[in-house]
Amino acid sequence: MRSRFVPSVVLALGVGLAVFSGTLFVGAVVAQEAIGSDEVARRLQWLHELPPEQKAKLKAALERFHGLTSAERDKLRSKAAKVGAERLDGLAGRDIEKLRHSKVSLDAEVDQIVRGFDAARVATLTDDERAWLRAEALRGFQRHLERRLLGLSSYEEVQKLAPAERKAMKETALRRVLSERINALPDEEQARLRALDADGKRAANARLLADFRMDETRSFATMFERWRFQPFVNATPEERAKQVRKWREGSRWHEVVRFLKQEIGIDEEARHDLAVLGPADLARVRFEFEQTESLPIAERRLRLERLIHQIVGERTLDGRRPDRQIPPFLRLLRERRTIAVGSDPATPR
Repeated sequence: MRSRFVPSVVLALGVGLAVFSGTLFVGAVVAQEAIGSDEVARRLQWLHELPPEQKAKLKAALERFHGLTSAERDKLRSKAAKVGAERLDGLAGRDIEKLRHSKVSLDAEVDQIVRGFDAARVATLTDDERAWLRAEALRGFQRHLERRLLGLSSYEEVQKLAPAERKAMKETALRRVLSERINALPDEEQARLRALDADGKRAANARLLADFRMDETRSFATMFERWRFQPFVNATPEERAKQVRKWREGSRWHEVVRFLKQEIGIDEEARHDLAVLGPADLARVRFEFEQTESLPIAERRLRLERLIHQIVGERTLDGRRPDRQIPPFLRLLRERRTIAVGSDPATPR
């Protein structure tokens, strides 16, 4: 029902609302479209039927939008026209404020981890090396938390679990952590938490879990400094630069994959196929991703989905299986050659 009454001009401001208000709300502005009175009446009726909380958020978002300069509003409209109505509607349910809060929390945890290192040695790192350090600390801490929650001795054991089993074990572990944290509180505080409504209990549980995560940063910082940070700073500048380059290459590809899934919105079949592609095939996708950057999102999505399906079809016909176990340096060489000259060195001639 939402997208059926959405005027194109409000879809244009939708990108801005997602950034500035935390939730995408559509509707409300109809004066800038040449539409009939019946259509105006239908859209106004849709607005009247919105729940009060959505009306309040929509009003606040529109006020922020109108507070932008003319150039900023035009930029948002242009971006939304490029994204397209279908993709904007798909973004409407995102809780941007929740995502923003999650990022702030992760940054605070990484800050706490890095503070546990030798400050004098951290100060000697370049900007790129500090970025590598924070990224590795974040990735390692996330794995450390999951391993600790599940009570396993290594992250490799975590990866061997079936997705459903892994999820169930994690949910059980989180309930156990919450129970332990609540039982450790004074009786008066426990009584106060029990008296909260559902929203209050969710907020209190989130704070308790955040405290648990922050407490875990101490033990993780000690391990990370010994096994990752000290070997890194003791390495030669050339060896450190090599590690940073390798990390940058991987980060760029992960960003492409994230954009394909979250922003462009490739379909489920394409996502599944993307996960099994080998390095040379991934390089073809990345090359097409870069070449189609100026296209509208809908056309770009269609071309990328077609390419991914085409590659999987080619591999099915010629009997090749993507080899994901090749050495990293060879994978990098194959990707670079494919991007540079359009030729996969592993393809028989």
